[in-house]
Amino acid sequence: MDSSVINPQKNTSPSPSPTSEELNFEFDITCVQTRLALFWGNQDKITDGKKLAKQCERIQNHSTQNWKGKLVWQEELPGYEHMDVLWSKDRVKKVFGKVNFILSGGEQSAIKN
Repeated sequence: MDSSVINPQKNTSPSPSPTSEELNFEFDITCVQTRLALFWGNQDKITDGKKLAKQCERIQNHSTQNWKGKLVWQEELPGYEHMDVLWSKDRVKKVFGKVNFILSGGEQSAIKN
């Protein structure tokens, strides 16, 4: 066996816990200049849609940042994980119809919380 070949070993160490800085992260939404509709699953371990929605509301309602975007829809989907809004069997019923409604301007009647 050639001693110059390195055999990588599987890393079995546990993932580090997120730092307080990572937990307090906010998305930079100041560059969004369009209507914004948020759909997220309450089982999502990758992103925090509820936190993003609250951030959008705060900036939209109380900000001096002159945000040109507009949060027009927010909805938490029970039992959904990160990509379920695109891949779940009931995505057409639970998500796509609402997206079509939003794109047609129907969201002006109310924001769903």
